[in-house]
Amino acid sequence: MLPPRSPRPSDMAVRLAAANRFGNVPFWQRPGRDERGFVDLPTTVTRFESAGIDLTGIIAASEDDWDRYKSLQWQAAAETGGDEVMKTHFKRRDDHLNARRGQLGWAILAGLVR
Repeated sequence: MLPPRSPRPSDMAVRLAAANRFGNVPFWQRPGRDERGFVDLPTTVTRFESAGIDLTGIIAASEDDWDRYKSLQWQAAAETGGDEVMKTHFKRRDDHLNARRGQLGWAILAGLVR
């Protein structure tokens, strides 16, 4: 039988990864909305914790972050081109500008598994 060995840093990293969970989640900025499976942030956190994960941190995207993210998609569509791509692009862009901008948020939730 081998003698017990001291934990190595890699052992600790494996344990830490197993005990932590991260979720990249969309949410509605205003309470009471439930559309496309997205709910407001407090309800999103409740779902996260109902799954047996204690919330330990949150990083939410700002409206500027969203604009940069969406702008990269628009740039890619313009560079790709083609009638169908542009038709889809304009529909999604208009939907974002008219219906979603300022209403839909995005956050990374971090937590420890109970």
